[in-house]
Amino acid sequence: GIFMTMKELSKEYKIHANLLSIRIEQLKVELDTARLLEKEQIEERIRMLSIMRDEANELSKVTAQLNG
Repeated sequence: GIFMTMKELSKEYKIHANLLSIRIEQLKVELDTARLLEKEQIEERIRMLSIMRDEANELSKVTAQLNG
């Protein structure tokens, strides 16, 4: 069907969080060779992605606990 169960939704949030973690690690590697201005931009991007990852992890936990 077109509707997801809470368990399926939880898995989707977890996948999203894992993909964000991978991207964060890639950006951390880029920091090693970046120039100063680029470093600031990369660090800001890492901060934003980290917030998104943490929210996705939290949503994964919450939806896993819901009956659906």
